[in-house]
Amino acid sequence: MNPMWKIIFGLMLIIFVTVPAGAAILYVDKDNACPGSGTSTSPYCSIQNAFNVVNAGDTIRIRDAAAPYDASSVLTRSGSNGNPIMIEPDTGTITLDGQKLGA
Repeated sequence: MNPMWKIIFGLMLIIFVTVPAGAAILYVDKDNACPGSGTSTSPYCSIQNAFNVVNAGDTIRIRDAAAPYDASSVLTRSGSNGNPIMIEPDTGTITLDGQKLGA
């Protein structure tokens, strides 16, 4: 087997093993009209909407907004070994207001 094909095959194997089948990327932008569908072009308007549908292996990308995200949200779903639920900024940084925890 050609050495280049071994490298390509190895990279493809890594991609298929490390990316969960059916993993979704859900987008949130509180400045977007509700409810949104979670896509890049129609993001959810709240973190809770994304929390309600996220599955193991999915990623929630939160977009920067005009004001901090300060609504209470509860994640009742969980990831699994090798398929965590990732929550990350879409680009740059985001501000989450944790001051209202327990309020």
